[in-house]
Amino acid sequence: MAPNPEWYRTPSQVLSDLGIQEAADIDIEAIAEDCGATIRYQKLSGCAARIMGYKDRAIITIDEDCPRPRQRFSAGHELGHWMKDRGQVAFQCQDKTFVKEWSAENPETRANRYASDLLLPGKMFRASASKRPIIFETVKDLSKLFCTSLTATAIRLVEYGDFPAILVCNSPQKREPGPDRALPVAPWRR
Repeated sequence: MAPNPEWYRTPSQVLSDLGIQEAADIDIEAIAEDCGATIRYQKLSGCAARIMGYKDRAIITIDEDCPRPRQRFSAGHELGHWMKDRGQVAFQCQDKTFVKEWSAENPETRANRYASDLLLPGKMFRASASKRPIIFETVKDLSKLFCTSLTATAIRLVEYGDFPAILVCNSPQKREPGPDRALPVAPWRR
């Protein structure tokens, strides 16, 4: 993999630069502005978000009809592209890739990881999840605290919770392929 471009900052660097230490202070719009991107909300069809950039500025457009946790994750995802993929030939984030290809090293994986690390920072999340049982009530509480989806929060709880856990994705008909990256590594194995 090529080295990071000069404008790249990790999610933890961005949060540190802005002095963000509490979940309630993770203001995705302010963070995006600090990174050279403006977030706008409008109706979109066919996608939850998109980004258009030129030189050192970008506009991230988020579907105004999506739930707030999805809007925040989509903004974080597009910000991940802005930080890592800026200046590359345009590509399209398709829902299939956005949701299911977490295990491959590709731009969508990096953008999803960036969003997760930005909105559910490991240190803050560990402190909030410390000694809490890995049950849906915990996921719901943490989801509200970080204003993230139940799915993103559950994945993070498996990664950073204090107890052994796995996450299984299923539909009414069958077990679905899920975010494989969360399953094999839990903090108690590190």
